[in-house]
Formats: sequence, C-alpha cells, structure tokens
Amino acid sequence: MFNINHAFDHFLLSFILKSFAFMKQSNHHFHDICKDLIVLDSYITILNYLYLVFYYL
Repeated sequence: MFNINHAFDHFLLSFILKSFAFMKQSNHHFHDICKDLIVLDSYITILNYLYLVFYYL
C-alpha cells in the first residue's frame, strides 16, 4: 500500500516540475507558474510526509 517508492515518485515529480519552471524563466507567465508550483509543492510535501508516516508505522 504505502511505501517509500511512492514518496520518492512524488519527490521526483516535484523536482522535475521545479526544473521545468526554472528553464521557463524567460516566459512572461513564469510568475503564474511559480504560484502553481508553490501550491503543488506544498501538496506534494504533505503527501511525502503522509507516505513516510504510513511506511514507518
């Protein structure tokens, strides 16, 4: 059910999205992308903690 692979997948997704946003800095929508990433990153971080908690229980 809950395992470390899921947490890693979310971390990897977060890293890829951040890298994508960084590469798109010249885009005039970059600020909007950042706002979306901050929300998404917060959500992913929460999921990571939940996965880790369930994994170690």
